[in-house]
Amino acid sequence: MRKTPIIAVCFLLTLLFIFNPSTVQAATYGVVAPSTVQAGIYDVLVPEGYRPWNLAVDPSNNIWCGANKWEGSAWKGYILKYNVTSYTISIFSLPDPNPGPILGATIDSDGNIWVCERDAHKIAKLSGEKATEYAVGSPEDPAYPVAVEANGTDIWIGCAKTANNKIMKFTPTKQTLENYTLPTQYSSSEIRDIKIQKGTVWFTDTRSNYIGELDPTTSNFTFHGPLTSHALFLDIDSQGKVWFTENWANLLGVYDPAKSTITEYFLNTTGEDTPYGITIDINDDIWFSENLLKKIGKFDQTLQTFTEYNVTSKPYDVVKDNIDSIWFIGAGSWHIGRLDPTNYVGKKRENGLQAIASSKSTVTVGEEFSIKVMIKNTAIETITDITVSLSLSMGLTVTNDEPIKVNIGTLDAGKWKILEWHVKATKAGKFMNRLSATGLLMDGSSAYAKIAWRIEVAN
Repeated sequence: MRKTPIIAVCFLLTLLFIFNPSTVQAATYGVVAPSTVQAGIYDVLVPEGYRPWNLAVDPSNNIWCGANKWEGSAWKGYILKYNVTSYTISIFSLPDPNPGPILGATIDSDGNIWVCERDAHKIAKLSGEKATEYAVGSPEDPAYPVAVEANGTDIWIGCAKTANNKIMKFTPTKQTLENYTLPTQYSSSEIRDIKIQKGTVWFTDTRSNYIGELDPTTSNFTFHGPLTSHALFLDIDSQGKVWFTENWANLLGVYDPAKSTITEYFLNTTGEDTPYGITIDINDDIWFSENLLKKIGKFDQTLQTFTEYNVTSKPYDVVKDNIDSIWFIGAGSWHIGRLDPTNYVGKKRENGLQAIASSKSTVTVGEEFSIKVMIKNTAIETITDITVSLSLSMGLTVTNDEPIKVNIGTLDAGKWKILEWHVKATKAGKFMNRLSATGLLMDGSSAYAKIAWRIEVAN
């Protein structure tokens, strides 16, 4: 558990790399525009031979990632940019002729893209058309970088190897590289992902089946688990809870630091290692890829419900952009895809109220399922006489004579109410469903929220 500033190495890094940023040329390709694709999903094919990996989003919502290509007898990594305005893909080479696969990807506060060069034991920064590489190991050192995360302009690096594993912090402005070596009992860990929140470095320990945290001020590591299976990728919600995917066990897991508890949610009964990438949106909904099932999943923490969305490929990494669209990497045809949740999920915040509807998006004739709704008071005052009305298309019917118009009375500021209807699909089709919530604010004016969402019924 030691923190080792290596000033001599940092000085050498400066001599070798800092004064020699390389200008790199980008090959540019035109791709399909989103207006040509329907139903909230569109796929951007990457140039033939390239395999995208580890997505990052810049302030303009452009998508960045590593792109790996088999050349000769080895994988060679490039940096790929998808411009969401011009619908073009640019691919940048790196100065090192043998970087190996590009794994991690992140954007710093200045808009620079950082990636890990696995075989070259380097991290690289692309700023405009200037690429700069920094050594974080050597061929003699079995550690190689697999994850990179920007905390402002500090760059945190997770490394994987067979012994004496470590996390590093590289500070470009000071040209310092600091090592935080894992405790001996966890020295053979395999770090797969890292995230920073409030100064704490969180990471997945895939080999040892733990969620780990590092306090850089004390150099202390803490491990939480053991987990049921191998944690791969993680993200952190607004409450500080650490969510992660457990690929081999079909589990979505969460560690709650406030309660020191781990909760695991079982996803399906297929026995396939499906959950992979993970990202959390502005509403604290958890999005994750189910790569072997060709689905993107969403877990609603408030409603405690799962919703799955079919996509055209086996998705791997997922990330949200700045307007809460979900981007993913599609394997097989190797593309970058986008899922626009507004076409599938009813969610609207209007005058004092927020309404969220959660249900299956695709069902079959005769299938029974539930629709859950959360009504939340987002005003700063109490709302009275709140009435919620559900309107279903003719192909869907509420069972057991449940009322579709419910008065839930009064909600104080920040409070919510959950309603549930049991529904049966009676005929095939694509049906739009609507829900409205109305109430009264203390000054007598109206509070309201109205939403609509689609349910598709197949024979």
